[in-house]
Formats: sequence, C-alpha cells, structure tokens
Amino acid sequence: MILLQLRANFGKLHGTLTLHEGLNELCLPNEAGKSTWSAFLLAMLYGIDTRERATRENQNLPAKERYRPWDGSSMEGAIDLIWNGRAITIERRSQGRTPMGAFRAYETESGTPVPELTAENCGRTLCGAERSVFERTAFVRQLGMAVSSDAQLEQRLSALVTTGEEGPSASALEKKLRDLKNKYTYRTGLLPRLQARRDELQAQLSALRAAQAEAEAQRQAAERAKAAAPFAAPPSEEERQVREEARQAAQSNAFVTASGRLDCEVLQQFAQPAAPARKRYSFWVEFTPEDIAWFKQGAAERGFRYGSVK
Repeated sequence: MILLQLRANFGKLHGTLTLHEGLNELCLPNEAGKSTWSAFLLAMLYGIDTRERATRENQNLPAKERYRPWDGSSMEGAIDLIWNGRAITIERRSQGRTPMGAFRAYETESGTPVPELTAENCGRTLCGAERSVFERTAFVRQLGMAVSSDAQLEQRLSALVTTGEEGPSASALEKKLRDLKNKYTYRTGLLPRLQARRDELQAQLSALRAAQAEAEAQRQAAERAKAAAPFAAPPSEEERQVREEARQAAQSNAFVTASGRLDCEVLQQFAQPAAPARKRYSFWVEFTPEDIAWFKQGAAERGFRYGSVK
C-alpha cells in the first residue's frame, strides 16, 4: 500500500495532506496536528472504537470525543492510495451517532466499488495485520515505544521462529485441529447431533412407510370385498307389475275385518284424507244381503255417502 493523499475533517484538521514517493517527514511546531494526522490515518484504516472509555492513556478522552471536529461539523475523511497496482479511494463518514461509521471503497478514476475492502477488514487487508499488531509495529505514536505484551504479536513472532513465516505456528494449528475435532466428534458436537437427527428421520421414514403399506393393504381388501359382493340387478317390468298387484291386494284387504266384513273406520280414514290431494281407490268385495244391511246402517251412523255401480 502506498499513501498518496489524506483529506480530513477530524479534530483540529480541516484540510488535505499530500504525500510523495519515498519517506515523508512532517516538521511542524507543537500542537500543529502531527499526532492528529496519525490518529486520522489509524481511524481511516481501522475505524473509531466506539467502545473505548476514558483512561489515563487517552488523556481521559476516548477517540470519538477527542477528535470531534472543532467547527462542530461531522467527522469524516478520505484517503487516496495505491493497492496491488490499483488507484483506490477509501472514505469514512459519520453515520447517525456513530463517528466514521459509514464506509466506502472505490477505484479513484472510475468510481467502481472495491468489494474486497469493507469497514471491518480495511486495515487488516491493506496492512496485513490486526489493529493491535499494527499499533505496536508499523504505527508508533509519540511516547509509544514502551514494550507491552500482545497475544497476536507474540503468535506472529513465534510463527516466524518456528516456521519462518508469519502464519499460524505449529502449536496454534494443532490447537485449532483439536478444537475442530472436539467440535465435530465430541458427544455434544455437530457430528453426533447430525447422527442423532439422521436416526430420528430414519425412524420417521420407517413409520411412514409402514402406515403407507397398511393403507395399501386396506385398499386392496376393500376392492376384493367389493368384487365379491353380489350384484343387485333392478327388477324387471314383470316383477314390478306383480309387486304392484300384491300391494293393491294388500290395500284392499285392509278394508275387511277378520270376520270378512268391511271396516268402516278404515274406509272413513281413506274417504277423508288429511292431505289436500285426494286419491281414488277401487276394490272388489262380494256382499251378502246381511252385509249390505250392516253396511248401510254403519254408513248412516257415520255420514257416508254411497252408491252402486252396475
């Protein structure tokens, strides 16, 4: 990464700093902004730590308060740089109540976005180090030469000694391998949970298959019973006629008592039906003179009208 130009609205800074090829040295009086430009560069690369609290090291003012623009405007800035042979501009602007919360990276000439750079990985990608490592190696503030421990820096130094590279050391790789093994194979790990889930799904599948087989067996049994059932054919015309004659004969017999006489009570019910629509009934009965006299007497008592047909 090669820095070309810094544009800042940050603390007392409200302007542009143009850098040139090679080593650049700022020779300015005290309180002229040298430390502020350094803090601005760090904020543009790694952002503002909004969780920082007032301590003795930061003069009892966190960065979000210490570098608030003096003119009351929003904290923001931009850097033009060369990265992997590409001219790129990165911008950070305040978003809501988060200083330098909005991030944008694009090619300087075309404005094409650079998706490889984000607010979270910008400094790590451009500088090849986490913030804590960068602050203790390539970025040293005034009175910042005191040696203090840093886990990530120690890991990198240990890797250089053991492997000759800055990547993870052999012990770190072994630990990571053990952690992954425990994560996937321990009884509470991912692999046992997946195996238990597989067994559960297999049991559900077996139950579904058994239910499907039982339903199919019931369907086949119903089809066999239907095929074996006798077929009830509709009655023929001759059968319907015989049934009708039998019904009429039974109806005629309803008007005759067990002694062979006409039942006047039944005749009265049929002579005066409750329904508005009347039906006409005809029947044949042989009478003796005594029956005729008895019939006339019963008809007169009940108000029947009768006649004779020759």
